[in-house]
Amino acid sequence: MEKRQIIIVIASILVIAVGVLASNGLSSLKKAPERKEDLRSPRVVSLTEVQNEDIPLEVSINGRLRASSKVEIFPEVTGKILNGTTPFKVGQVYQKGQVILSIDGSESLLNLKSQRSAFKALMNGVLPDISLDFPGDFDVWKTFMDEINPEQQLPELPDPVDEKLSNFMSGRSVYQQYYAIKSLENRQSKFTIYAPFHCVVSSGDINAGTLVRSGQKVGELIAIGSFELEAAVAGNDLGLVNVGDNAELENNGKVYQGKVIRIGKNVNEATQRVLVYLSVEGADLKDGQYLEGAIQADLMSQVYPLNQGLLLPENKVYFAQDSLLATKDIELVYSSGNTMYVKGLDNGDRILNQVIDAAYPGMWIKTNSEN
Repeated sequence: MEKRQIIIVIASILVIAVGVLASNGLSSLKKAPERKEDLRSPRVVSLTEVQNEDIPLEVSINGRLRASSKVEIFPEVTGKILNGTTPFKVGQVYQKGQVILSIDGSESLLNLKSQRSAFKALMNGVLPDISLDFPGDFDVWKTFMDEINPEQQLPELPDPVDEKLSNFMSGRSVYQQYYAIKSLENRQSKFTIYAPFHCVVSSGDINAGTLVRSGQKVGELIAIGSFELEAAVAGNDLGLVNVGDNAELENNGKVYQGKVIRIGKNVNEATQRVLVYLSVEGADLKDGQYLEGAIQADLMSQVYPLNQGLLLPENKVYFAQDSLLATKDIELVYSSGNTMYVKGLDNGDRILNQVIDAAYPGMWIKTNSEN
């Protein structure tokens, strides 16, 4: 029995050994899988080399010019227009101080001269009383009366140093008559209208002999060469604009210089814009003319202009790192339209200047020059 068990064990060992040898033999006959060749090729892209620079910050504006000084003419007296050297017509130019309109005030002038004569007579009757009651003031008032001329404006009243003399003159209606005549003199000056500044007639057509009435509008004057431009600036740009900032404006190829003189305080609810006013000068400019340009605001130091379409989420951009695509963090300084001015890029960085579908960090790239 023991002999039989020994035979069984030996037979089992032989079977196992033959199985192992057979398995090893079959394994040696199996071919190793062939390694596939890397069929990827680099993506051809367009790159731009970064050069940071100092760029003046510009806020775009546009608007229409309005004359900085505009005057509507309403005569304060009634009368006929007299013949003048320059007709009051649209487009007529006047220098500052030049007579614009002369209204016939001869009747009023005759009345004024009559009042002056009557006042001199009044003073002549008062002087004897002054010489008796106020001898110390007689010479002053005598000189005043002698200077009264019906053809000229009344001289200045002497200053009464004595309260009793002042009361005496008031009781004789000297002051009342004096100031009534001064009022007439002031009214008489309004029969002649002078140009308040270098101007041009923008509306009006008055001929000699035309009757004008007090309070009637006869025309309008606007200053020549001096204008204001009203422009609307976006609320987020308003903090960049200050009074005194210079602007460059253009119309039909001609360039004009402007300066910010006022900034509105109210935001338009519909447009969220604020009105900014600029002074503009130019001999060939016209009221109502359209200009567009930009306000020169602060200086942006060492920034790079980047197209908005190249911005990645979380303020990143693609750039070439050796032959692979990588991302870089940037800081947005200012944006205008589709252009953003950014910091964070180094001079010499080569950034991707095109939008590529399915781009990813680590993508193998090359440029056309590397073919």
